[in-house]
Amino acid sequence: MEVDKRLTENFIYYKDTNIAFYQYGNPKGKAVVWLHGFLEDSRMWKYLIDDLPVSLRHIFIDLPGFGNSQCIAYVHTMEEMAEVVMRVLKELKVKKAALIGHSMGGYVALAFGEKYPETVRSMCLLHSTAAADTPEKIQNRNRGIELAKKNSELFAKTTFKGLFADWAHEQFAELIDEQAEIAGKTVVQGIVAALEGMKIRPDRTVLLHFAPFEIYHIAGDEDPVFKGQSLLEQFQAPKVRSYIIKAGHMSHIENRPELLKVLREFFKSL
Repeated sequence: MEVDKRLTENFIYYKDTNIAFYQYGNPKGKAVVWLHGFLEDSRMWKYLIDDLPVSLRHIFIDLPGFGNSQCIAYVHTMEEMAEVVMRVLKELKVKKAALIGHSMGGYVALAFGEKYPETVRSMCLLHSTAAADTPEKIQNRNRGIELAKKNSELFAKTTFKGLFADWAHEQFAELIDEQAEIAGKTVVQGIVAALEGMKIRPDRTVLLHFAPFEIYHIAGDEDPVFKGQSLLEQFQAPKVRSYIIKAGHMSHIENRPELLKVLREFFKSL
């Protein structure tokens, strides 16, 4: 895939596979790790890069099976992906980092925070949840696996376009189509491995109450995946700061100004 010219591209070798990651900003600054969502890769963050503080060291990782990173196994558990994040940090000699995770990337961030709490400076969960999948959600994942095996491009494009608020489809039609094309190129094994991994992830809501680091949580008021108000109830914990903004599941496209406003607060807290 074509790499954004503003980024420095790097690879690590993990379990006989290449894992891609990209850097932006000050190599000596505090590290911020960006974790993309399902059917995305590091290119999702391109809409925000020009507004990110260059004093920080931004690290964008292509999770296994997405972007320029290869698949590791038939199932990519959130714990396995968290281990990939740790390997990247060790490669870069980063001892402490802030994590920003979008949707599935949030699941990975929580798995990382559970396993390596001493490495986390703070965490921002963007359109994500600490709860495990419901039985209904697991059924949907299983259907998604079967559909992806039959026609991965159609499944990916259709699923991706369903992540936006109704009003966003007209307002951001060109951007949505552009990103849906990227989603459609995701390899079928990357799709299946992520779905298999997400459906078996454990409930990590306890981490919201006992984590030794601060957690920011951003939800969309019209998120078709998660209901904003129900998520607020889940994230009512002493060390959690919750925000609801006007958006569906993809605020980096739907409401960049309001998302950046919250992220600036997050950066100031580092």
